[in-house]
Amino acid sequence: MSHIRSKRTAKKVQDLGKILLKEEISARYKQISQILKIPSELHTDEQKDILEFSPEIVKKCQLNEVKRSLHKSRLEELPDSAASLEEKCMKLAAAIQRAEHLVVYTGAGISTAAEIPDYRGPNGVWTLKDKGISVKAKSLSDANPTFTHMALTSLVRLGMIKHIVSQNCDGLHVRSGVDRKKLSEIHGNMYIETCTQCKDKREYLRLFDTTEHTGIRRHETGRKCHRCFSNLKDSIIHFGEKGPMESPYCWEEARAAAESADMILCLGTSLKILKKYPCLWCMGRQKRNRPSLYIVNLQWTPKDLACQLKINGNCDFVIRRLTQILNISVPPYQRYYDPLFFLHSPLLSDECHANRLKMLHRGQLITDHNYALLDNVDDNPEEIPQIPDDTEGNSPSPGWYGVGLRSAKMKRKGKKFLS
Repeated sequence: MSHIRSKRTAKKVQDLGKILLKEEISARYKQISQILKIPSELHTDEQKDILEFSPEIVKKCQLNEVKRSLHKSRLEELPDSAASLEEKCMKLAAAIQRAEHLVVYTGAGISTAAEIPDYRGPNGVWTLKDKGISVKAKSLSDANPTFTHMALTSLVRLGMIKHIVSQNCDGLHVRSGVDRKKLSEIHGNMYIETCTQCKDKREYLRLFDTTEHTGIRRHETGRKCHRCFSNLKDSIIHFGEKGPMESPYCWEEARAAAESADMILCLGTSLKILKKYPCLWCMGRQKRNRPSLYIVNLQWTPKDLACQLKINGNCDFVIRRLTQILNISVPPYQRYYDPLFFLHSPLLSDECHANRLKMLHRGQLITDHNYALLDNVDDNPEEIPQIPDDTEGNSPSPGWYGVGLRSAKMKRKGKKFLS
């Protein structure tokens, strides 16, 4: 018995020694980091001795500082000059006219004009979280498709864009009128809840955000399938989760579109997530045989050096100029004609209590009588005054971007999917 006690005691002493050593090294790192912030000519003899005694820690601290500075610089938004923007827009328009199979990848940057925050911009969700600032709750049902959304819909209808792959969960592509057969929403759609028990994975499109009661690995919405009465689940793929292949994600369609593409246009995305999907970049081909890549984003992306053209500009501005060059008319968004009102599945009478979020209301049609409101509006959907609806919405709750967020970045382990 005493032998066992002595072994336990020895292990405790050993573990305590490791903890103390770790704390000592951590304290030394912190001390040296503080010293390195002071100009070298102002170092005291004691500080010089500390730096001289720990050259490896000094080297690591200096390397970490370089990495921090690089990361900070990559988060800066550096718009191109007006002359440079004009020249690049002309080049992008020419490339689109030449393209036979154009595929567009979109990110949160195309929805910021609709007052939906992005992730890594100056006021992005992750940027604020890193600064310890809480994300304000916001009802996304007040957001309307932006000019970029409406322009992409026009280009799809004209056959100039063959497919859109979107990271966004805000549902604005569907609401702008894009044919769902030509859209892959790889991270889900906040207006869609599904029955995973039905053989055909039955979908229910709603007029409200279905994520009120959901979060990471917690997807049941509180409503039942009208056919098999199983619990419905939202369609959102959170960070660290693996998404299915079928609608609304449409991974097979996205893969096929990328394989057929001769040009890829990335709009408003940092590409830090999209770059992890090799199937979207034709990585199995030699570099010269891959689709030409064009990027519109205000911040650095990991694909900047691989692209034919990088435009550091606001998406709405660039796409507006692009449609002008291509002489394409973009109709303004009208909520009255929002496809969601024709596609949605109404709630049953006993389901109404399960939703407290604000619902979309159709409003009134903007006719010739009240089109005078639009005389001074330059076809900009976010500037078009929506005629108010008489019905008040329910009290807003956090949308999908405010549910299940973690303060630390999640590191995915294991095999990458869709490689």
